[in-house]
Amino acid sequence: MLTGSQREQIVKILNTQTPSEFGYNQDFWTTAVLADLIAEQYGVQYKSKTPIYLILKKAEFTFRKPEKWSERRDPELIEEWKKKYEPTIQEECAREDSVVLVGDEAVLTSATRTQRVWLPLKGPAFVEDTAKRKTVHLYGFLHVNSGVACAFKTSEQTGLTTVEILKKLAKKYTGKRIVIFWDNASWHKSADVRAFLETTQQFKLYNFPPYAPDLNPQEHVWKEMREKKLNNKLINDIDLAAKDAISFIENTIFKYKFFGLHGTFNV
Repeated sequence: MLTGSQREQIVKILNTQTPSEFGYNQDFWTTAVLADLIAEQYGVQYKSKTPIYLILKKAEFTFRKPEKWSERRDPELIEEWKKKYEPTIQEECAREDSVVLVGDEAVLTSATRTQRVWLPLKGPAFVEDTAKRKTVHLYGFLHVNSGVACAFKTSEQTGLTTVEILKKLAKKYTGKRIVIFWDNASWHKSADVRAFLETTQQFKLYNFPPYAPDLNPQEHVWKEMREKKLNNKLINDIDLAAKDAISFIENTIFKYKFFGLHGTFNV
């Protein structure tokens, strides 16, 4: 059995090193790799995985899939963007006449989404799926000072659709400057959007650097919504599912941090 000091050492290893640094051909910890390392380093072999789970829990690890990012991601460009725009974010958030939002779009489909869950070792586990494939689109925005979010259902993601969504935001935040940080989707920069912006001084739009969705807290809103409302569920009515998703989004405070902003919420 490991001593308390040894368990603390392992927790430190989990949070500061990867399996590849110990000769394993992978970058992420698994129960098998950790058990093997403990046996090799400390001469302790466990008959069950329970002690390994407890060590991982103590290190504040969770059972989930790793995120993906594009091979085209440019770390230097992203760091330059952060240095340039973090002061802007702070200044915009400090203005009493402004609301600062992060925005993004999502596609909801009736195809059943599965996620990892703990299941009994013996016997299969099934989730119903449907052969009828239908989709709807959502535009979502997170108020970075309050953690309050809103979402709008659409049939597509186009320049004209984006203009209609901006008009809805203008009504929602009447009399306020609306500052939006979002990605480089073509419809965000379309001729229709540019023409609309020439008719109003209410909006200030900023774009995240390419291939950097991890900078946008709205991505976490989508993920949480899918985990709570869509994953491992049969969707027969896509419009009802979208309505339920929007209700969840608009009735939840999302505790995410936007760069150096220290408001009412944190990662």
